[in-house]
Amino acid sequence: MNHSRKGAFEVESRLPQITIRKMIDADIDPYCTLFQSVFSQYPWNEKWTIIKINTAIKRLMRKKGFIGMVAEAAPGTIGYLTGFRLGVIPSVFYMDQLFVANDFHGKKIGKRLHSETMSQLKSRGVSKIFLLTKPESIAEEFYKGIGYKRFLRAIYIKGKAIFHKSV
Repeated sequence: MNHSRKGAFEVESRLPQITIRKMIDADIDPYCTLFQSVFSQYPWNEKWTIIKINTAIKRLMRKKGFIGMVAEAAPGTIGYLTGFRLGVIPSVFYMDQLFVANDFHGKKIGKRLHSETMSQLKSRGVSKIFLLTKPESIAEEFYKGIGYKRFLRAIYIKGKAIFHKSV
């Protein structure tokens, strides 16, 4: 038996059971806490207050076409994907946030959240997804790895590049 493959399997088998489900109002406080934790660290190093995060997610959840997904593992939430369908073009989804607890980076949690959301979107007639992220960052590498492309012309909004993908 190849030891490197066995080692990889052993690490994988120790991962906790992950559940992906739709986001509800009771997820707001854990969302705020995890958001603040993730985005206050490298590579983002952003300063977010819980009040500002809480206001932003509540506003987002009130939007028509909001979709939020939660990744859970004992002892709690470890990731979120949120966004909304564009009212004027309902076949387009804007992904506002996709983040995973730092302890779970590299364990395919983001990919699972994304995959489950793509299934939901496809069944609802969405054909295109847009997002903004920091260019030349680990986030850009992640999104490119799951099929997103940067617009041919460099278009930036608040220092972030626009990426897109067909569902």
